[in-house]
Amino acid sequence: MIPHDAWLPVPLCARHVLVGDVFVGKGGDLWLVSETSPHFIARRTADQMFSAPKIDPDTVIQVLVPVTERDALRLTRDELGARLIERRT
Repeated sequence: MIPHDAWLPVPLCARHVLVGDVFVGKGGDLWLVSETSPHFIARRTADQMFSAPKIDPDTVIQVLVPVTERDALRLTRDELGARLIERRT
């Protein structure tokens, strides 16, 4: 059983990434989104940054979300046919 305070990766289009989101990079490193518009800038450590100035908004990124949020998204998608069209904080 997964604890309720666990975070799991969920595929999300780059256009829905928000400042403060944490995502899993290609090498398995965790990155924090520190700025968006129209690209996002992510910070792994205080001295290491990654900038994606021309990222395709449909690029899928593995964003970490609380397990309860992931379960809610899955339930509404599977049972009600919901789909994510916009994401707000």
